[in-house]
Formats: sequence, C-alpha cells, structure tokens
Amino acid sequence: MRAIVEPSVLISSLVGGWAREIGRAADEGRLELVVSHALLEELAEVIARPRLSRLIPPSEAEWLLGLLWQKAVCEEPGPLEEVCRDPDDDYLLALARASRADHLVTRDEDLLVLERHGCTKITYPAKFLQLLGEADSPSP
Repeated sequence: MRAIVEPSVLISSLVGGWAREIGRAADEGRLELVVSHALLEELAEVIARPRLSRLIPPSEAEWLLGLLWQKAVCEEPGPLEEVCRDPDDDYLLALARASRADHLVTRDEDLLVLERHGCTKITYPAKFLQLLGEADSPSP
C-alpha cells in the first residue's frame, strides 16, 4: 500500500500514539510512505513550533522525521492544478497524482470532500488504520 500522510495527521499521530503503527507498517514493507520536499519542510516547521514542542517530546519528533527520511519515497509533484477549494492543499493532490499513491490520508474536509484524485483515494485516518490492520491480517 502506497500512501501520503498529510503533515497535520502525522503530527496528531505522535500526540495520539499511533505513529508507531505507521512506522511498523513501513518497516515491515506493508506501507510505502510517499513524501515531497514541501511536505517534509511543512512537517519540520510545524513540529518546531513552541506550542507543539510542549506536546511532542523531541525524541518522538526526531523519530518521525528520521522514519520519513529513511523509509519514505521522496517524489516531487508535477505542475500544480487548481483542484482543491483550498489552494494550499493542491500540492498534496499533485503529489498523489505524480506518485500514484493508493491513499492520501487527511482530516482536511477540503480534501475529503473530493473522495478521490486520479487513482488515489482520499482517506480519513481511522479508515486508513483499519486498512493497515487488514493488510496485516492473514488471508482466510
């Protein structure tokens, strides 16, 4: 399964405690994370904010950034198209199209309302975690 996980979801996964599940799936080869330089820069900038540094231990933030640098496939999106009602999210859709990701994981209603972009399903985190769990289960 190939997925782009939006920066805000990655951050909430650290606070919510389920980031390790994503990391385990990547380590086991069940998940191929896709990032771009813009996504990594946004994530690093947001994690460094003082308000978040009180919620997220530096070791966890470093672990997540290390996981993405080591395990994720870094692809650069093609030209941005105006698709999303929030133009700041168009880079995620361009990355989804360029990488042919199976899922774009987000809580952003501006993205979720689209349901799909090309071959990429736009998926709420809880549904994505369910799909990861199903990929981990042996077939009957």
